[in-house]
Amino acid sequence: MVLTEGQQSDCKSLRKVTGRTANFSEFAQDCVCFANGSGGRLLIGIEDGQSAPPTGQRIDPTLLDHIRKRVGELTVNIQVLLETCRAETGDEYITLTIPRSVGVASTSDGRYFVRVGDTCKPVVGDDILRLADERPATPWESMISLQVTHGNLDKKKQSKFTTAIRASDRVKSSVKEKGDQELLDHYGLALGDVLTNLGVLLLGTMSGMITACHPPRWLMQSGEKCLTFAKVMSSLRVYFVQTLAPQQNPWVKSSSPNQQPQDQTPYGEGQTGVNCLDLEK
Repeated sequence: MVLTEGQQSDCKSLRKVTGRTANFSEFAQDCVCFANGSGGRLLIGIEDGQSAPPTGQRIDPTLLDHIRKRVGELTVNIQVLLETCRAETGDEYITLTIPRSVGVASTSDGRYFVRVGDTCKPVVGDDILRLADERPATPWESMISLQVTHGNLDKKKQSKFTTAIRASDRVKSSVKEKGDQELLDHYGLALGDVLTNLGVLLLGTMSGMITACHPPRWLMQSGEKCLTFAKVMSSLRVYFVQTLAPQQNPWVKSSSPNQQPQDQTPYGEGQTGVNCLDLEK
């Protein structure tokens, strides 16, 4: 595969993120540029003017966490996904994917940038307001920018979900007749072969959920909660309480069919961690 620079890709030397030559402030600006544009990726470990990593280059596994941490510290409204890749020659580099941000992205010191062609341009004055007006009106739950495929579906969760839908007396017969894939599309959990963020959180595997609510350390090792995650789970909880009969509702724990739903506290209010779905049980 030929690795080149363009509107949605840029190559960065490994020296930009390692050793005394590391310049994470400039690196953060590049991330802001892509997030305020149409998204893109940084190919870390590819020198300018080159199409492949240097011979013998290997990536320290701890470097990915370091980059993720520094980008999080130096930017606002940015989500990044990192993975170590191997070129055809066997040499390694890092692919850092930056989806288009929902809100306006900036550096932590309040500067704005946008990707124009293959360059990063500062945004100032009224252009910042125009940038905000251009943000997508699509709710976060419906977005597919992370490109999580059906391979990240938890089959057990999906089976319980479709069974509960078809067993509910609150769902129309025309909906019950839909196939499994059609049900995912109907309820906004998928769009074609790609899961929406909502679909990832409801029916995804743990790796898919970590991707959608990133980074995992914010969720599992600190007191901070992923607010978007909590809001989505709260909405899901209310929706299924209203849509499915209590005995089919995966969020309701009752000892008898006539017992009223218990514990209606939305996820994220007075709770910690990411024990997301009782569908797993």
